[in-house]
Amino acid sequence: MRRLVLSTLVAGAAAALLSRFALAYFAFPSADDYCIFMQTRDAGFWYMQVQMYLTWTGRYAAVFLESIVVQFDLIGGYRWFSFATLAANVLAFCMLSGAVCGPGADRRTTWVLGAVAAAVFIVGLPSLVEALYWMPGQASYQWGTITYVAWLALMIRSASDAGTARTSGWRRASIVALAILAPGYNEVMAPILFATMIAFLVWNRHRAFESERFLLAMFGLMVALTAVSFLAPGNLNRSTVYPDIPSRHNLGYALVETAHQTVRFLARFGLSPALWVGSLAAWWWGESRLPQQIRPAGRPVFSVAILLGLFGVAYLTLFPVYWEYGEVNYSGEGRTYNVTYVVACAIVVWIAGWIVSNARERLETAGLPSTSLRPGKTHRYEGAATIVAVVLALLLVAAPSTLGVFDALRTAPAYLKAEQARAAVLRSSPRTGTVFVDAMTVKPSGLFWGDIQSDSGHWINTCVANYFGLQAVRTRM
Repeated sequence: MRRLVLSTLVAGAAAALLSRFALAYFAFPSADDYCIFMQTRDAGFWYMQVQMYLTWTGRYAAVFLESIVVQFDLIGGYRWFSFATLAANVLAFCMLSGAVCGPGADRRTTWVLGAVAAAVFIVGLPSLVEALYWMPGQASYQWGTITYVAWLALMIRSASDAGTARTSGWRRASIVALAILAPGYNEVMAPILFATMIAFLVWNRHRAFESERFLLAMFGLMVALTAVSFLAPGNLNRSTVYPDIPSRHNLGYALVETAHQTVRFLARFGLSPALWVGSLAAWWWGESRLPQQIRPAGRPVFSVAILLGLFGVAYLTLFPVYWEYGEVNYSGEGRTYNVTYVVACAIVVWIAGWIVSNARERLETAGLPSTSLRPGKTHRYEGAATIVAVVLALLLVAAPSTLGVFDALRTAPAYLKAEQARAAVLRSSPRTGTVFVDAMTVKPSGLFWGDIQSDSGHWINTCVANYFGLQAVRTRM
């Protein structure tokens, strides 16, 4: 029965994940990709780090990653970066699954659960293309999430090993390395990192899994590097390119609008059926493995405090968007939403835990069996576990985003062929004058990001022209 449950979950996760791996094969550079490539080529790898910090952004980890990627063939290697991002997502969640299950857990089971968790998370992402198929979105935002999840897994592993072994040297070094990288991907990660670090400092007071001096030093390092990222001269330069309107950098507007958008965001993206079913099942099957101190049952003040804290973190991750852009309609920035979705998942997981923990407590008080997957339980409860696994697998396959991927795969070959044909034309065109190309007509949703414009002076056109060694390029009217 256990094998049947795991096999069912594997089937659902495989359908959700492999379809996205298949779509990655058709990923093609666009917009910012050409600009980053040309900047790195012209400035050189190391000077690029300094130049971007001084002129455009303080996201040092993202710039470093992008500079590595564009050292290779931008067009030929583009899909491989998408493959790597997807694989890293799955690996990070497998690490987290192993850490949460704790020492002694069956490794094969933890890998299956990790893959399922990754599928649930990826299926619910607000913007698929900015997460997996557009390099700047991947490097600045999705890899920030990957780094955070891997760091969180190592921290939980250290806490789980408390009392059995001290944190090993390699693990501590990995924790520090990831803590150095995490603040350098994007600005909206800061509230998540700080809140998580505070939670571990509090937990360490109860469990003493790590030296408090080490944790405080790591927290201080995160704060310092966040300041380094935030205070980059390039951030100020980039800010000047946006419209100068009264609602920009308007504290009153930003405070009110962020509250409105936080509610809107959680109502829209926190209702993923797969996320709710997966969270409820995870708590029902696994709560017994968690320390009593973090179980919600019978602790309403503790539960509400955690929930309010998570809502506050979600609010803080969205605040920079409305502070920086004001009423200009950048509220749909999927790459920013992809980071906030991490907090939405945490909120759903915590509410699910509160529901399950209290339900189990009531069942145990009434003398009824409450855990379905322990040895010796009846076939009725094992059957219920299979039904839950089937429902979750179906939700992963039938999710709107997965169906969108299946639909995109129908037109993706034509899209890739058109992009490759255009690239061949641009490579063979005269180096002087304006080269005219047809606008892209095949635009698979979730894969297509941006196109050359009809204005030859548009920044996208300029970067594309420089990449192919042309004087100018534009689409036909």
